[in-house]
Amino acid sequence: MSLASLFLWSSLALAGPQEDLVLASDMSQNRTQRMDAFFRLVRYTSSDLNFVLEVAQNEQANMDQRWVAIRVLGRSEGRVANRALVDLLGNSQAPVRAAAMEALGDQGDREQAVLLLPGLSDPAIVVRVSAAIALAELRNPVAVDALDKALQDESNYRAGQSLWVRRYYVMALGAIGSDDAYPALLRGLDDSDDRVVEESMTALEKVAGFSYAEGRDWEEQRQAWRRWAQSRIQ
Repeated sequence: MSLASLFLWSSLALAGPQEDLVLASDMSQNRTQRMDAFFRLVRYTSSDLNFVLEVAQNEQANMDQRWVAIRVLGRSEGRVANRALVDLLGNSQAPVRAAAMEALGDQGDREQAVLLLPGLSDPAIVVRVSAAIALAELRNPVAVDALDKALQDESNYRAGQSLWVRRYYVMALGAIGSDDAYPALLRGLDDSDDRVVEESMTALEKVAGFSYAEGRDWEEQRQAWRRWAQSRIQ
């Protein structure tokens, strides 16, 4: 082992939660080191939540570190962490709201899905995306109608052009896997945005459990899925 490697190993071995938070939020570090630091924080909070909770709630904290702290809360069990995340959904800063959305998705409580629905119409696109990602994790059919409405909402278009957030709504519909999503996915197959069309086909593959890809080009797959989806609705 080189002297540099030995020094790095020794530093990580002695790292505390503060050092791990800095490392986990430092995008100049490689992903493996950052994720190792993140999960050390998760293990640390299993016995002491106070440090991470303080950073997550600190309005003056470095935003990258605050994001990590909030996401660590999403891996923490108990009412204290959950209550803090719910409170952060109403924060004035969009990155904080986004992190809280995804952290609630990480907690895996399907009943929390209703708390995430307002995020689909948040003024900040990053929050709308995070709400969709979290709803995809929770897979609660209660979100289907809200995702369908968000997909059609004029706020998700700019100068007549579809915004990239819309494909995340379709992704969430596919992850939820409810029959109630078929009308939205059927419309998605005829969307003006090719990203939405492709995501709709991917979502239908997930819901149906099979693919029409073999022996068909893109347009033939789209037509096959249109017929299949129509048959499920009628």
